[in-house]
Amino acid sequence: MKVDVVAMANGSPSGVGAVFDVFDAANKLFGDTAFEIRCLGVDGEPIRLRGGLRLAVEDLSEAAPAPWVVVPGIGATTPELMTERLAEPDIEVVADWLKGARHSTLVGACTATFVLGRAGALDNRSCTTTWWLAGLLGTLFPLARVDADRMVVQDGRTWTGGASFSQIDLALAIVEHHHGTLARAVANRLAFERRLSQADFVTASGYAASPEIAAIESYVLANLTEPITLADLASEAGVSARTLSRRTTAVTGRSPMQLVQHIRLQVALEKLRTSREPALHIAHSVGLADAASLYRLVKQTTGRTPSQFRAQ
Repeated sequence: MKVDVVAMANGSPSGVGAVFDVFDAANKLFGDTAFEIRCLGVDGEPIRLRGGLRLAVEDLSEAAPAPWVVVPGIGATTPELMTERLAEPDIEVVADWLKGARHSTLVGACTATFVLGRAGALDNRSCTTTWWLAGLLGTLFPLARVDADRMVVQDGRTWTGGASFSQIDLALAIVEHHHGTLARAVANRLAFERRLSQADFVTASGYAASPEIAAIESYVLANLTEPITLADLASEAGVSARTLSRRTTAVTGRSPMQLVQHIRLQVALEKLRTSREPALHIAHSVGLADAASLYRLVKQTTGRTPSQFRAQ
């Protein structure tokens, strides 16, 4: 199987390297060249990655797209940096090339999902991205169905991954797609545990500075066991309910009430990690009705049951 890796300036060295490491491990375990990898870049000049490292590439413009095209993260880690990065000329070059890859499966990891968005590959597709930029992705590409909780989303010929090391999860997903259980062997060789969700890494305080998000977080943490309404949150933030909804969605990709639920989840997960409290007690402590509600919330959001989370 031929795979193109499209590297871009200021990308993560570990992100690019992780993709190559997964396919290299698969080739060694398979005993053959199961995956033939080609590294491409704009103009064919060495790509300067973060940390000053340089990566030799072939000229993108002279390459017909392989059946699989992987774009590792592009390194813009805040909404402001991403907005600036998307205005740079190499983004348009790569996006135009991806538009021509009509018969390829396009794989975007972490911040590279924004490049797939520029190529139109996210239109009417389910996708994910690094969690703290999910709101921006949905704002810039309103036809995309963004799910910030999932680590890997496969929708037709568009595959996307969540934060940072989702490059490994995506590469393993490609190995699994072609060679089934070989992916488990590769993960074992790399001592890497595949993640179904990035939800348990999401924190309200991890988003870009926002007084509205801070107000929601403070209010929820102070009233975990109480019913909370949108009106309560708007009053605490000092804005209208409509304004709060708009700003919260733009920053987080979640409505205010979805963010409330996620903050409750984060507290519950921390209790599962650090205490032996019964599930019913944990459920009540975060405002859930019973242990079954806690089970459904944890399972639906993280892909694991509370007992699996606690065992880990």
